[in-house]
Amino acid sequence: MIGAMEGRPISLVRTIPLRTDAVVRDVRAVLERLAAASAPEIVLGVDLRGTGRVSVPVSVRLAPPAPASRRFRIAIEARRTPAAFPRFEGALQLAAAGNGRSTLILAGRYRVPLGPVGRAFDATIARGVAASGLSSFLDRVADELLSDVAQSANAAYSANRRQV
Repeated sequence: MIGAMEGRPISLVRTIPLRTDAVVRDVRAVLERLAAASAPEIVLGVDLRGTGRVSVPVSVRLAPPAPASRRFRIAIEARRTPAAFPRFEGALQLAAAGNGRSTLILAGRYRVPLGPVGRAFDATIARGVAASGLSSFLDRVADELLSDVAQSANAAYSANRRQV
């Protein structure tokens, strides 16, 4: 169940060059596709020795949104050994940014595993790892959204050219 969760608050924002009202359905489609695949890879930036990067396959759960909602409740956790990685619960919201642009806002809380030891690890050695993984997820949503819209526009353009 996706609901209120204790943990560290986090909020990330991406601006995209698309009108909010025109892409609500597209955002929903991208999130549903990621949830159905249940295995997008979020790249967590781990800098233990100055160069390390770790890929963690995750499960994405999407709570059923209202039909025209611009807010999508989601939960993200590691597919394998979820107790060893932070878990995120929150929402992805689409908001108007003016001038035909929108913002994607990923906001919520992530729970660090392993109690006080995990919190100490998160605050020191793994500082920023959870935020990096969530940032990668938000980038993926934005990239897939832009790709979907571009493909739809190309298909519509091609269909129009055939009619002329």
